[in-house]
Amino acid sequence: MTLLQRLVCQRLNVASDLTSADARKGYALALHKKAVPSGSVGDALRTLIDLHVLTKPSGTRGHYAFDDPMFREWFSKAMSL
Repeated sequence: MTLLQRLVCQRLNVASDLTSADARKGYALALHKKAVPSGSVGDALRTLIDLHVLTKPSGTRGHYAFDDPMFREWFSKAMSL
């Protein structure tokens, strides 16, 4: 995973707004960039869906979930080390 993809997953553990201005400010800060465009976040989300890391439940707009709850648990533990 790229750093942005990991940051998106980390944010999903604590918040549901993955593409908001506030979320993008957080990504930019962590990436040491001035800004992270919403298109870059969208690309990261599509890649995570293609990799079966995240899923977008049908009928939802802007909501994502981990595809595998066990992965979410592992990821949460791995990021807290």
